[in-house]
Amino acid sequence: MQSLCRWNIRRNVVFLAMIMTVAGVLVLYNSDEDDHDVRSSVVQRNADDKYDFVVHASIHHTDDCFRNNIRYGIEHLYKNVLLWRSSKNSKCKASFEKFDKIYRVDIREGKIYFHPKFANKVHEWLGYDPKLFEEVKRQKVTHVYHKYSHKLTAYNPLRAKRPTPKPQKPPKLYIEELINQTLPGCDFCNAAIMTAGEIFGRVQGKSSRSAANTFKIDKWHGLFIPDKHSILEITIQEFVDLFNTSLQWFGTVASIDRNARFPVLFWDTFPAAGASQVHVHVHGILGDELYRGALNAQLRVSNQYISETSRNYWQDLVEVHDRLGLAAFFGKAVAIAPLTSEKDHELLLISQMPNTDIYSLLYFVIQTYHSIDRFCYSSSMALPLIGYERLLRKSESLPTIIRIGTRGECSSTVNDVYTMSLNWQNSTN
Repeated sequence: MQSLCRWNIRRNVVFLAMIMTVAGVLVLYNSDEDDHDVRSSVVQRNADDKYDFVVHASIHHTDDCFRNNIRYGIEHLYKNVLLWRSSKNSKCKASFEKFDKIYRVDIREGKIYFHPKFANKVHEWLGYDPKLFEEVKRQKVTHVYHKYSHKLTAYNPLRAKRPTPKPQKPPKLYIEELINQTLPGCDFCNAAIMTAGEIFGRVQGKSSRSAANTFKIDKWHGLFIPDKHSILEITIQEFVDLFNTSLQWFGTVASIDRNARFPVLFWDTFPAAGASQVHVHVHGILGDELYRGALNAQLRVSNQYISETSRNYWQDLVEVHDRLGLAAFFGKAVAIAPLTSEKDHELLLISQMPNTDIYSLLYFVIQTYHSIDRFCYSSSMALPLIGYERLLRKSESLPTIIRIGTRGECSSTVNDVYTMSLNWQNSTN
C-alpha cells in the first residue's frame, strides 16, 4: 500500500492508503471487542459461492506491467496505459485486454496566453510556482471514457488551483458548532416519539432504530437512525449496528410484501450535501421490479459486459484498478478509486454480500474524509436482491456496492453541482 501514497492528491484518491492506515489502527484498537457480524435475514454469505471475488490479495505488485516506470498522478495515467499495453507479460496482457474493453484514455492539450497584468494574478493563484505557471500555458487534460456506461470524466489537476471563496471558519469548527446548535430539540434524538413508524412497528438495534419516512418517495421508504446525534462521535460498532438495523428492516418488509425485493440505501451528511437533518440518518428503499436509476444502469452495464465477454464485470473492474494501484482490500471488501469518478474523493466499495468488512471499510472512508476536513459527503448503496441465493439467473442482481464522494467544504458558497456535470461530462478537482 505504500505506493498508493505517491498517487498525486490532485487525482483526489491519495487517501486510499490513508483509509487502510485508519483501518489498521481501528482494528487494533477494537481487537478485544466482540465480533460484530452483520445479522441479516435478507442475504446470507454462502461459503460455496464462487462469486466472492474480493478475497484474493492485491495483484498490484505481483507482476510488473509497467517495467518499473509506473508514476502515480492522473497526469501520468496515459503514459502508464501505454506501458501496460506494451507489456510482454502474459498476465499483464490479459489484464490490459480487460482494461481496454472497459476504458479509453485520451490526452487533450490546450494552449493559452496571458496579458502581463492578468499573468500576475495567475501567478498569485498558483502560489508563485514557476513550474505550475508554465503548465497553465500548456494544459494537458486527461479524458477517461467508460465504453459501457458512456460516462466521461475529465481530469485537469490545475483546476484545483482556480480561485474559490475561503471558508470564514475552520471546517471542523463550523461542523461542531452546527452539531451543537441542532442538538436541542432534535427530532431524531427522540426518534421513538418524534418520527413516524411503519405499519409493523420499528426495528430496534443495539444503538440504532428504524423509522418510516414521513414524506415517502416509494411504498417502502424507511430511515435508520443511530442514537448519537453527531457523526463525529459514532464508533465503528455503532456504525455497523446502524446497517445491521437496515438489513433487518429489509427482511421484515420482505416478509410482509413478497414483491419488494430490491434493497437500496442512500445517505447525505449535513445541509451542504442535501441532508434535511444534522442528526445522522440513512434512507432505505425496498422496491419492486428493478433497481432504480443509476443503480439499474450499473446492472445493465455488468450484464452487457458478461454477455460479450463471459467474464464477471465486477471482478474485471477491480482487477484493472488494482493493476493501476487504485484498489485497497479489506477482508471480503475492496475500495477502488473509479477512473470515471463523478465527485471529488470518490470511492466505490464492493463485496459480494453485505458484511462487516464492507461497512467497516465505509467507516474508515468517512474517518479519512474527516481527517482532510471533508465532512459533507453523499453515498448510494445497492444490496443483492432478496432471494439472491435462490436465483437461477444471477444477472438479475447487483453485488453489494457503495459509491461515496465528498461535496466540497461544508460552509462554502460554491455549489458542487453545475451544468457541466449535470448535462455533459464529469470533472473532478
